[in-house]
Amino acid sequence: MLLVLALVLGIGLAACSDGDGTGAGRTTTTVTEAGSGAEDGGVNSLAVDMKEYSYALSGQLQAGTSTVSLKNSGAELHMAAFSLLKDGKTEADVQAALRSEDDSALESVVEAQLDAPGTVLSPGRSEKVTTDLLGAGTYAIICFIPTAGESAPIPHAAKGMLATFTVAPGAVEGKAARPDAEYTIDDGRNDGPPTLKAGENALRMTSAGAGPHEFIVARKSTPSTTYDDIDTFFTDLFESDKAPPTGYADTAPGIIAASSFDVATGKTILVTVDLEPGDYLIGCALPGEEEGDKDHTGEMLEVKVT
Repeated sequence: MLLVLALVLGIGLAACSDGDGTGAGRTTTTVTEAGSGAEDGGVNSLAVDMKEYSYALSGQLQAGTSTVSLKNSGAELHMAAFSLLKDGKTEADVQAALRSEDDSALESVVEAQLDAPGTVLSPGRSEKVTTDLLGAGTYAIICFIPTAGESAPIPHAAKGMLATFTVAPGAVEGKAARPDAEYTIDDGRNDGPPTLKAGENALRMTSAGAGPHEFIVARKSTPSTTYDDIDTFFTDLFESDKAPPTGYADTAPGIIAASSFDVATGKTILVTVDLEPGDYLIGCALPGEEEGDKDHTGEMLEVKVT
């Protein structure tokens, strides 16, 4: 569902060339007073508010254990794809790559990675991702979701949904938070509880086996909704040669309450999310075996929240 990176980047770059190139709405980090953390008061934390069509960032990060708070304040689905800039590259270089008609332009600017805390969230949803995967360096946050109601599938990045922030060198050690539930995603299996209590839940996800694994918490629109239904919705969203209609997010077969991109083997993340009662799917969002890729079948778990 969170899709093959090559597909996302390919569509993103091609459609971005249709943008006006003004960069209207783009934002860079608003850094708070040293040591104060993000708006929620956390230490070594970054708050990312996703809107139409910009990011509002606040906080301050050092390498080590950090918490990224992500919120979708818009009416459309939004993505926060985190990519480490290559040495010497700047936000202007990312903008130029996104405007380029060369589909490989972005690869010369950013490292080929989309690790946690990268996410896709449904409108009105928020999560916190605690991780040690953000090392020192400058990062770009990019949204490749196609814009609703346009004449062509133009990604939000072309509308200005691009931001950069810097992680300072350091080695911040976080206290091991006690999770409400733990999910270990292994090759072809997901070991974790099939029931959760409604309200705020801290979910620890461990990527085991051959990895990497992605993590998604999706509330089903109906009890009979399957992950294939959700996966098809997102595949169509990215692969269509037409822009999604206005209000398309309301027709999704599932609400993406939380998610995180690739988590390498042996790595652990803590995802904190507020869960409403209902039927959920929790597990790895990578597709099953296709064209020789690793098979992730069986890594999605049916979970009841009461």
